[in-house]
Amino acid sequence: MDKAKKVFDQELGGFFTEQERSHIWTEIMHANYPIEQEEVLEEVIERLLENEPYQYIIGRSFFYNHEFIVNKHVLIPRPETEELVHKVYTDFKGLSPKILDIGTGSGCIAVSLAKLLPAAEVYALDVSPHALEIADKNAKELNATVQYFEADIRTHHPEMKFDVMVSNPPYIPLKEKELMADNVLNYEPGLALFVEDENPLEFYEVIAAYAISNLTNNGRLYVEINEHYGQEVKNLFNEIGFQNVKLHQDMQGKDRMVVGEKK
Repeated sequence: MDKAKKVFDQELGGFFTEQERSHIWTEIMHANYPIEQEEVLEEVIERLLENEPYQYIIGRSFFYNHEFIVNKHVLIPRPETEELVHKVYTDFKGLSPKILDIGTGSGCIAVSLAKLLPAAEVYALDVSPHALEIADKNAKELNATVQYFEADIRTHHPEMKFDVMVSNPPYIPLKEKELMADNVLNYEPGLALFVEDENPLEFYEVIAAYAISNLTNNGRLYVEINEHYGQEVKNLFNEIGFQNVKLHQDMQGKDRMVVGEKK
C-alpha cells in the first residue's frame, strides 16, 4: 500500500496539492476501493488527471454522516446542502412531518431526513429515472423509507398535502458556465445544475407556487439558492404569500438558503 501511495503522490503531485491528494486518498481508502492493485491505481490516476471527480471514480460520496452511491446521473452532494438538511432537522426534531424533497438526485436530502426524523413520512421526486434508481438504491442501502415519484415539478404536482417541502433545484445560469471548474462541467449532470439566463428563478417560482397551495397550515418551504439571488428568492416568497421568510447564510457566509412559512 505504501508503494501505491508513493506512485499516487508522484503522478498527481503537479496536479493536486498535498492536502487534496491526502483527502482523495483517504476517501478512496475509506470506500475500500482496491487501489493497491496496479491496474486499478493506473486507472484512478488517469481518470483524476482527466478532472473526473474522485466520487464518481469510487462511486461513493459522504453526506451527513452517511455514504451515498453516486454516478454521472446525480450531483455529488455538497456540504452546503448538509446545512439545508440540518435546518429542517432542527426545526422538526421529535416531530412526524410529511416531507417532500423536490429534485432529489441521489436522494441525499430525502434519505438523510428519513434517517434523522424516523417518525416522518418522506416523499421525493425527480425528472430523471436514472437519478431515481440511484436514490432508491441509497434508501434501501441505508435502511430509509422514502417513496419516490418520477415527475417534472414544472408540469406534474403530487396531489397531496405536506408539512415540509425542501429543494435544491437547478440554479446556475448558463452564463456562469465559464466560471466553473472542468470537473463539474464535464462530469456532473447539467440537467441538475443549469437554468436559462433569462429566467434564473424558474424553479423557485414553480416550487413556491406549488408549495403555497399544498403545504399544511404552518408548513414550511426550504430551498437552497444561488448566492447571487438570495434577495430575489426572498422577495419571490413574500410575493407568493409566505410569512416569516428568512434568508440564511452558509458556513462560508454566503447567502445559501431561503425558508418560508405558510400561515
